[in-house]
Amino acid sequence: MFTIEHDHEYNETVVTILDTTEEFEDVTVHFTANGDAFIRQWEDNLDNFNVIGMTADMYRKLMKALSLIHISEPTRPERI
Repeated sequence: MFTIEHDHEYNETVVTILDTTEEFEDVTVHFTANGDAFIRQWEDNLDNFNVIGMTADMYRKLMKALSLIHISEPTRPERI
């Protein structure tokens, strides 16, 4: 399950991916007005967020790479 919201204060779109299994903390992806993306997840041990920042081009490349991975083949021996 996920939600999509616009944060008017920071002028960004926020996608929240909810972990319905409660195994992991929810993940948010913040898209800035210029297309940069910041992926955040709360880390209890640090009492802070883990954050990964990337340019819009890096995010597009990540999504392309993920689209090539088959969930049923997570240990695929040959390179894609």
